[in-house]
Amino acid sequence: MGYKMKEFPVPLQEMCERYEKLFVANVYDVLDREGFGLPNQCLSIDIKPLTPHMHLAGPAFTVKGQRDVRTFEEMGDKGVWEDFALFRALFPNCVIIQNSEALPHVGAFGSIMARSAKNQGARGVVVDGGTRDAEDMLRIPDWKAFVRHWSPVESYPRYMANDFMCPIAMSGTLTHQVRVNPYDWVVGDWDAVVIVPQEIAYEVLLKAEEMQKMEDLSRRDLDRGDPVWEVFERYGRL
Repeated sequence: MGYKMKEFPVPLQEMCERYEKLFVANVYDVLDREGFGLPNQCLSIDIKPLTPHMHLAGPAFTVKGQRDVRTFEEMGDKGVWEDFALFRALFPNCVIIQNSEALPHVGAFGSIMARSAKNQGARGVVVDGGTRDAEDMLRIPDWKAFVRHWSPVESYPRYMANDFMCPIAMSGTLTHQVRVNPYDWVVGDWDAVVIVPQEIAYEVLLKAEEMQKMEDLSRRDLDRGDPVWEVFERYGRL
């Protein structure tokens, strides 16, 4: 099945930036409660940003891999790394999302890969596993990384990416796994990462923006000392 990026009423970069201004909790609430009936779109809450204040959003560039102890010589070719095919396929404003099978001991995506991806226009990476060179990765301007852990252990030849821009399974919070299709929207902050099907990504954005607007008004009024019951009556949102 071929996957194509949906066209939206606003430019792609603007949509990314608007999503990154939102709290992921509001995006999740829209998916869960506002008529979409999608409560299982939250990735494992063990997947966290390298620093608390990272916000990341964009269409998914999916990377599929598995445990693999073979060398390139044993494999007979370099697969997705042949002629850097994976990096050549990256597109502006994408978010790399990689199912590293929650491997507990390796860093599947390091700072050199991050720099290479950023040069191709990627906004950041989400790894269901580890990163390496975490301190150096934090030196990359405007780069965001969401991972389970960091480790000095190189992934090759222990884990191998073997396909990209195909459906992948990421570990979930309320369900064992969350399916991510190419171009689905990946939205992350300190709470977690959620996946928004691209078919409804713009509608979800508008609803989440309105929800956050009401919450911001509630926060303002609560901060000035208004009783919670009055605030709820005004905005219907706490």
